[in-house]
Amino acid sequence: MNAFSIETRVSHSQFWIKDPDTEPALNVYAGLNGLIQTRGGENCATILTGTAFGKIALTYEPRPTEPALTLGGWDDVVDVSMTFTTPMAGFVGHGFQDDPITDLPHLSAPGPGSYRVRVHVRGRNEGLDLEDNYGDPVEFYLVQAWPHPVVPEVRHKLTDRRGAHVRTA
Repeated sequence: MNAFSIETRVSHSQFWIKDPDTEPALNVYAGLNGLIQTRGGENCATILTGTAFGKIALTYEPRPTEPALTLGGWDDVVDVSMTFTTPMAGFVGHGFQDDPITDLPHLSAPGPGSYRVRVHVRGRNEGLDLEDNYGDPVEFYLVQAWPHPVVPEVRHKLTDRRGAHVRTA
């Protein structure tokens, strides 16, 4: 399966996955799991970073079916369901409304409908300690997505300090 990797900028300690013309909320903590918040499986999700402003490394793997679960080397791993209304849903980083990440394929390219989104992260503690990072990324994200009916969230692994803080806030 093809994986697409980039370095991108984030702001306000977050980036988003969303349908076009969906307005993300700023400063939304990433729910009880401490990593990704969806609006009830709707077409927008907020992914919480440790870095307040600066660069992260982001890899996206579109998948036709659920991939094998890999927890080694990751601090937190969470699966959520999302439902998109267009085939144009994608990633948005710095600038959140007007700055789609165009170097990655659209998450909903297979077509509108329900998807499972698995987010992996390592390095948020380091990003949190730096706060602003415009040098080499210290946070690494892997997002895998595949068509799938809506099912409840699954928290596979929750170990970093950033997520723990959000879960107890």
